[in-house]
Amino acid sequence: MNAQHTAGPWHKVKIDGRWQIFPGSCIGPDGNRWYQDYIANDCVEANANLIVAAPDLLAAARLTLRLLEDLTTEQYSRGEDQPARDALRAAIEKAVGPEVPA
Repeated sequence: MNAQHTAGPWHKVKIDGRWQIFPGSCIGPDGNRWYQDYIANDCVEANANLIVAAPDLLAAARLTLRLLEDLTTEQYSRGEDQPARDALRAAIEKAVGPEVPA
């Protein structure tokens, strides 16, 4: 996975009763889609990978926040932050591929 996802911000818009998502560049000032950028296939795949990884990214962020809110220096020195690191690394890898440094 070498392609980059489409940069944000992204917007959700209800069109004809259905929710759709678009990059900010595709949304008109009235909130409606007014043109569609050409998005290359590899970018579409990167966007799909990011969407698929979103639940894991959210779960890893929540775990990390819970852990860091109460983590003491002693717990850190014992590696008790490792579950959060592992969850974040796995979620990021799911989103962008195996390029996260260990």
